[in-house]
Amino acid sequence: MISLDTAKKLKDAGLKWEPQEGDWFYWWVNGAIDVLSTHNQLLVQCSGGIFAPRLDQLLAEIEKRGYWCAIMPTNAVGIDVNYLAELYRLGELSGHLELVWRKEVDGFLIAEFRADSPEEAATLALIWILEQDKPKCPYCNGDMPCLTCSCD
Repeated sequence: MISLDTAKKLKDAGLKWEPQEGDWFYWWVNGAIDVLSTHNQLLVQCSGGIFAPRLDQLLAEIEKRGYWCAIMPTNAVGIDVNYLAELYRLGELSGHLELVWRKEVDGFLIAEFRADSPEEAATLALIWILEQDKPKCPYCNGDMPCLTCSCD
């Protein structure tokens, strides 16, 4: 299950949630955070919670947006296992799956995301996808509405 912080970032990135039976979400109960699963009686009440999608829901959302995500365990740091998520897209010219590249300050890098669980890695990939879909300021390339150059 993804962490509360990651679930908040996913919500802030723009993922819309229509509560369905069996969904997991974070909820404030008596001043503390609790994790709940929806069922018929909770569906109406859980819209104020923060959705914590399962891995299958994350992968379905990624595919719905035209991407395919490969997640694999890695052992790059001694005996600690973490997970690597790579994004692919169907190539317009080739018709084959191709790695997605993301623009960084010092060039282009493969769109890969590392985390301690497959769910967290897939969530980081989905957050990146959602951020690509946000409208950008034509002057400074910031998220709209732009606070940097005060354009509309």
